[in-house]
Amino acid sequence: MRSLTGLIVALLLAAQPAISQKGNSGCYPKSACKAECEETKQKIRKIQGKMRQGYGAAQGAKMEAELRSLRKLRSKLCR
Repeated sequence: MRSLTGLIVALLLAAQPAISQKGNSGCYPKSACKAECEETKQKIRKIQGKMRQGYGAAQGAKMEAELRSLRKLRSKLCR
């Protein structure tokens, strides 16, 4: 039990710097934000290209959901 608790604490502490770099105000350093912004935009363009080629209902719903989440991420990163 103690080893499990220690593992959980270690994982939380290891994840802390990644969480602090991205907050409500964006990420730090700004060069990392720019790279992530461009990557997000590229993913959006790729999905939009797939959507122009045609798709089934289930595939369309999945792509729309992914686009929504990417657009939300883009609004945070690309200021």
